[in-house]
Amino acid sequence: NYLMPSGPYGVGHKITRARGETSPYVVVYYPIDRETYDKNVKKSGCSFMLSGDKDVEGFSKIFKAPLFIFGTMKAYKLMSLQNAKLHSDFVDGEKKLTPVVLSHGLIGNSTFYATIAYFLASYGCIVYAPTHTDKSANYFKDITKTPPEDVFYDDYNKDR
Repeated sequence: NYLMPSGPYGVGHKITRARGETSPYVVVYYPIDRETYDKNVKKSGCSFMLSGDKDVEGFSKIFKAPLFIFGTMKAYKLMSLQNAKLHSDFVDGEKKLTPVVLSHGLIGNSTFYATIAYFLASYGCIVYAPTHTDKSANYFKDITKTPPEDVFYDDYNKDR
């Protein structure tokens, strides 16, 4: 099952770092050309849960519930073209992007509200969705470690 953009634009995304290679990552969703989107979306998409099984595992640990309960979270996919060009309306200055910061809050991560970010981007917003590494994300990859480690909410909140 694929959720398609409801607005006039297709949706692209980039995964970037806030301040260099050792900082938390931010997923940026933005409007792209709808025709380009429609032609290429089946080739290069991303699912609602970018981290896939790790996100589901994170929710399972937080709520102390079996993995299969959260498996349905992967049933729908948001198709977004990674690193696609920003729509020309915004590059040429014909229209202005509306910036939105979509913070996940406790036990989420940068993809937790991906459906909202996706919707907003399809209507001309640029949406910044960070993953906080302050012990509030359900899961993130700690790239400050060598090699990078998977970190789950349950792991760093055991002593609370």
